[in-house]
Amino acid sequence: YEGSGPPPLDEAFYLALATKKEDRFDIFGGCPGAVVSLLYLAAETLLYTSRGMSENLFLEAETYRVTMERQETQAKLEYQTMLAMFPVLASRQAFFETKDKLDDAPPPTTERMLDVVISRCDAPLTWLWELEWPQGTRFFIYDKCEKTRHDHEGLLEQLQGLAGRGELFHHFVEETSEYMTAECTAYLTHITAHVERHDVALYTMFMHDDGPRHLKPDFLNMVLRAMGQGNLEVGFLNLAHERYAGISTPCLRQVHELTFGEPLEGLVTTYCCAHMLVHRDRILARSPQFWQDTLALVHEAPHARPPADGSSSAPICSIGKKPCYVMEYMWHIMFGEPAFLPKREDDRRLPVFLQWEGGRATRMESPLHIAPYLIPFFPRAYS
Repeated sequence: YEGSGPPPLDEAFYLALATKKEDRFDIFGGCPGAVVSLLYLAAETLLYTSRGMSENLFLEAETYRVTMERQETQAKLEYQTMLAMFPVLASRQAFFETKDKLDDAPPPTTERMLDVVISRCDAPLTWLWELEWPQGTRFFIYDKCEKTRHDHEGLLEQLQGLAGRGELFHHFVEETSEYMTAECTAYLTHITAHVERHDVALYTMFMHDDGPRHLKPDFLNMVLRAMGQGNLEVGFLNLAHERYAGISTPCLRQVHELTFGEPLEGLVTTYCCAHMLVHRDRILARSPQFWQDTLALVHEAPHARPPADGSSSAPICSIGKKPCYVMEYMWHIMFGEPAFLPKREDDRRLPVFLQWEGGRATRMESPLHIAPYLIPFFPRAYS
């Protein structure tokens, strides 16, 4: 609450969901400030996705706090000590501020909420079945590999668990050069076509077909649940778990200048592998010509060729036949984010429920084994 570190969401949800109420009462006896503050925090984050659970945790925290506040003499001193040591009042105030903000927000839009753009080769897509997609979601599958180009029936079989929850559009992206352009041509083909047709959904989600290799489906499901309830308001959100180190290489600087027409200042860092959610305003903030030029840049790939002036026999980017690889470091810049993208847990522009640090700071078990914060969002929409 003082901006000095990420919200302890795993710890809050371990207390709220992995302990019984009578056990929490015992813990409260030994450390009341931690219990009350963490329950308020858990209640605030759940306002975005699970209002009933949020209200129950808030009432529990209020009961503990008010009980101490109304005590006399020594217990009254303990209450004052609790307020001095823990952010009890700050966490309570944050709950009310978030609740008021969400209650005062306009009702969920009736316009098209979400388009999902998937760059596909050969990974199965059945993992999409379990997620809580908003009604009317459009799924755009862009096949990149020859072996799946004509397998429309196979694709329908893979996506049968989504029946009745959205529309399916199947495209094949031709490689127009000797390069393997990965997700770049899928994403950019989609953007250029839909910008030109004035058909950009409120949010567009870009992912690979092997999404669960790079992102946590539980985290994604939480985002979708908030969206479906009309409680999501972000310009850009990276969905992946792994993160790149901050870098600035000759290759990256050249491609940045080719893309944006200006030199790169400082380091670039982002999350891995180009899985992201983007608001329509961020897409339309760039001109149609920008998106067309970026698509042409990927196809022509001057950064993957030796310099035209013959000054070297080697390209400045040692990326072989994969010119899209370096673009992974710049999608967020294209969508209006700073080159050095803040970590989600440090980004105070995001609502608190998205500031999960992925278990990197917690003293609890690795999030690969346990992630208490994501327990309520385990995907099970189909099963």
